[in-house]
Amino acid sequence: MRAAALLLALSSPPAEAPAVDEARDAAPSDAEAPAEPEIDDPFAAEDDAFAAPEDAADGSRAPAPPPGGFGSVDSVSVDSDVRAPEPPPEDDGVAEGPTKEVGLRVDVGFAQTDLGNERPLDHIGLHMRAGLQIYPFVTPNRRFGVGVGLAYAYRGLNRRLSDDPDEFERSQAQQHQFTVGLELLLRPHRDWFSIQLSPEIGAATYSGKELLIADRRARLRSREVAFVAGGTLGLCTAYDILCLTGGSHYVAGVSSLASGPSASGERLDTGLWGWQIGIGFDILRLLTRGNRVDS
Repeated sequence: MRAAALLLALSSPPAEAPAVDEARDAAPSDAEAPAEPEIDDPFAAEDDAFAAPEDAADGSRAPAPPPGGFGSVDSVSVDSDVRAPEPPPEDDGVAEGPTKEVGLRVDVGFAQTDLGNERPLDHIGLHMRAGLQIYPFVTPNRRFGVGVGLAYAYRGLNRRLSDDPDEFERSQAQQHQFTVGLELLLRPHRDWFSIQLSPEIGAATYSGKELLIADRRARLRSREVAFVAGGTLGLCTAYDILCLTGGSHYVAGVSSLASGPSASGERLDTGLWGWQIGIGFDILRLLTRGNRVDS
């Protein structure tokens, strides 16, 4: 009995048992998977943002990337203490320069002197002058200056009267002037043209032989000192180094004694007037200019 039952159990197929796998397969295949959490990471989303249109999950066209792409920079603001250099100031005609100037000009030229004879300006001779110019005030643009000056001037007085040695053969003397004056400086061009005007007063002395004064043969008194007034003018160029100079002076009350065989020794007081022209060379300005160039 038991043997028959056992044979029957072995020959019959096993009963179908519910399987877990069937439950899993029973789930619809088109069910959506759970949405993944969004990640606020631009680098993680970079591939999706720039994917080609056909790579979109739903088959629709992917949005175009923003202008400039991710990470583009339109402007940068930086805080700094560095400032751009200011533009150079406009030229107002004022150039930096010394407010004080000094010059030492030496003049050499020709002079004529009138001794009151019938023939005017009949005595001629060499003219030399050395003048120290001190300008304590000069405008910043070096256009105008005011100062004082000290000068020494030599003037020769010569006139040949006769070839006879027994007569008054030559009227001849030397004049020495010592003056102080006001120095005025005007520069139409700061480097290449200037006008130097010097009104001055002082004293004049004479040395030499006899002179023809007021058409009389006369001998100058020893140690004669007379008052002199006049002025000089200089037109200068090349940084005031080279000048064309001129001037005129009047010497008042020159005392002399009539001389000669028939002279009575009477005293003569005569005013002498003369003018001069020459060229000037400023030594101090040359040295000053040389130092500037070397530096």
